[in-house]
Amino acid sequence: MYSLSEIDAQCKKAARGAGLAWGYAEEAGKTARYLAALQLPGASLLAHYLPKYLQQPEQFQTPAALEAEAATLATLCPIQTAAYLCDKASSLTQHSQRLEQVTYPLLLLPSIMMISQSLQSAISLTWQGTQLICHQGMLWIAEQSSLDISLAQNLEIYALGEHETATEKGISAAPLGQVINEADWQVLAKLAHNTYVAATEASRKGAGPAD
Repeated sequence: MYSLSEIDAQCKKAARGAGLAWGYAEEAGKTARYLAALQLPGASLLAHYLPKYLQQPEQFQTPAALEAEAATLATLCPIQTAAYLCDKASSLTQHSQRLEQVTYPLLLLPSIMMISQSLQSAISLTWQGTQLICHQGMLWIAEQSSLDISLAQNLEIYALGEHETATEKGISAAPLGQVINEADWQVLAKLAHNTYVAATEASRKGAGPAD
């Protein structure tokens, strides 16, 4: 069992260690923390995704980059795509947002929840086998057969009318921690190690108790 703050810090450092900019790394930490509070697999999904990003960062892009370069081989980075969606949030009340080839789409959920609260509107996040509905700080999982899927071929985000929202009680973020598979935690720890400064004679100078 790891606390939410431990999950946030470890995933932030792991994301930076994998090569993401600090801003995106901070978002990765917050994403894992929020999903952990819902008892959803944020840290574990990052443990699977970040090593892939470290090896081939050019294969994981933002929607804007793919549009500009007309690239067809790359897939969408969930952390960078989440930031892109936040920038486009106001347009979701006017029309849906469709994306293709989104890596680990569940990692978009915290940003969709934030967008829902900002717009004060119910937002649906769907891909094959899964539908998540965010409204008033609550989450409804309508379908979840592919909740932890590694690649969503087609993903859609759209605003719902009040009559379309679920009537039963949804899930809200509450737990203080989450049980993380130790193998996944060690993957994150190894990536986080990339952010540490190597020890040198200069860094050791003055260390230890004073004479």
